[in-house]
Amino acid sequence: MSTLRPARPRKKGRSTPYLLVLPACGILILALGYPLVWQFITSMQKFGLSQQFGQPPEFVWFDNYETLFTDPYMWTVVARSLAFCLVTARVTMAIGTLMALLMDAVHAAVRIMLQISMLLAWAMPVVAAMTAWTSRTTTGWPARCPSSSSPW
Repeated sequence: MSTLRPARPRKKGRSTPYLLVLPACGILILALGYPLVWQFITSMQKFGLSQQFGQPPEFVWFDNYETLFTDPYMWTVVARSLAFCLVTARVTMAIGTLMALLMDAVHAAVRIMLQISMLLAWAMPVVAAMTAWTSRTTTGWPARCPSSSSPW
């Protein structure tokens, strides 16, 4: 004879998990939705040189889209972009697979050195950008350079 009690039936209509997730979903919708709506609105406006000097843009509605989709060169650009994405993805997967096979075949010390070198190669562009921006804001470069005519 079993001493286990039967499981209690779940109460229907429990909404607590959904209420807890609701604020995060709202923030996500705002964070992703606002830029999309803004881009859609600005895509229906005509921007030119006069807008650089403070003139409000003119609403042209779907004329920009009509111009874009009737241009035959646009489809050439789309095809090249898709081909570039496919080739880049395949080359990246091939290099990643070869690196994984290499790291599986070598000694642990060499594997760690490879991992560190790949991590450093991945992180260096960010470090270089941070260094450039930090030195610019702390030293005032290039505004203090005697040969610079930059307004910065």
